[in-house]
Amino acid sequence: MYANCPPKPETAQALFTQVPLVCDREGLIGRELFAIDGVKLPSNASKELSGSDPTFLTPYVSEPSYFPQRSESRRSSMKLERLGAERRAELSRLFRLTFSTSEGEEEGRLIGDLVDKLAAVIDDRDVIAVGAIEDGVLIGALFLTRLRFNDDYLVYMLAPVAVSTAHQRRGVGQALIEFGLLGLKALGAAVAVTYGDPAYYRRVGFEPLSENVIRAPMELSMPEGWLGQSLSDFSIEARRDRPHCVEAFLDSAYW
Repeated sequence: MYANCPPKPETAQALFTQVPLVCDREGLIGRELFAIDGVKLPSNASKELSGSDPTFLTPYVSEPSYFPQRSESRRSSMKLERLGAERRAELSRLFRLTFSTSEGEEEGRLIGDLVDKLAAVIDDRDVIAVGAIEDGVLIGALFLTRLRFNDDYLVYMLAPVAVSTAHQRRGVGQALIEFGLLGLKALGAAVAVTYGDPAYYRRVGFEPLSENVIRAPMELSMPEGWLGQSLSDFSIEARRDRPHCVEAFLDSAYW
């Protein structure tokens, strides 16, 4: 009954992103080559597990449960990857310096302290950190934190985001956000929200989000900056309950 209803482009993109990542996780990446729609990828995946074998595809497409470890950027010298708590000092410094330069020292200290708290509890489920690494140096990063509702509706907040001053206006921030959103789709998240400049975040698919649909965890000082996007083929489901954010965000100064 769905034969004449092709998937949305973003759905296909998410699927074709997951296939090589699953192959890598399962130890199928080797020194042979196979092609997906003409794109050659290194793999020793056996023929028995290729194509549309449902025993291979179904567990990962219907119930994705992991966030990709890393991805090569279109910029050959830059890599995008998940970060762990061992990067805590680097993350705090990056956000503090970047926000101090753009927003003033007080804002830099505020966001630096927030990031220090977030980085201390990175667990790749409730708190995920993604970074852009160039020549071994952290040049940009963002956090994805889960908003918890009364049920299992899976929503993440993308914030804060920072790119070092010397590397801005080179597409680093957009690459980070796109990688983060693809990772959330792989986790099975339904919605991503953020709180920031609408003009900037529209470029990566975010739209104004009414609090009649999804409420912010705390009262907003700038309601027009509350933004969201669906990560599936379905519209964002309206929720009555106010979600709970991670502890680091429980401060009205961030809202």
